[in-house]
Amino acid sequence: MNKSNGFTLIELLVVVAVIGILAAVAIPSYQKYVFRADVQSLYGSVRNYAIPIEGIILGGNNTPQESDISLDSAVGAVLPNVTINVSFAAGAGTVIGLYEADYNMLGGQNITMRRSDAGVWSCSWSGDVDYKPSSC
Repeated sequence: MNKSNGFTLIELLVVVAVIGILAAVAIPSYQKYVFRADVQSLYGSVRNYAIPIEGIILGGNNTPQESDISLDSAVGAVLPNVTINVSFAAGAGTVIGLYEADYNMLGGQNITMRRSDAGVWSCSWSGDVDYKPSSC
């Protein structure tokens, strides 16, 4: 009687099939997690602009200029595919974080934070609800 060493071809094919099934399930879940983390990072950057705007307005300057905000273009170093736009009008302000059009699935999507003249901040996300930040 010969003693067999190693695995049969069928056993190897079963292992490869199981790995393939696990990868087919795990990769989309991981991509969703990565996109959600990316959007949350954009939300944090946009929120970092909203905080000094609030301070300037509460300090008595109802029409701050973009140059009044002490944040620099450091967002570009952390989020290289993002543009931050800031605008003001009589106690109200808007901060928009926009993904570049060619940036993976999130291209062209944006997070907008608006301050009403009553002092209430609101947040909106233009993309898929699955990637919307929890605090927006």
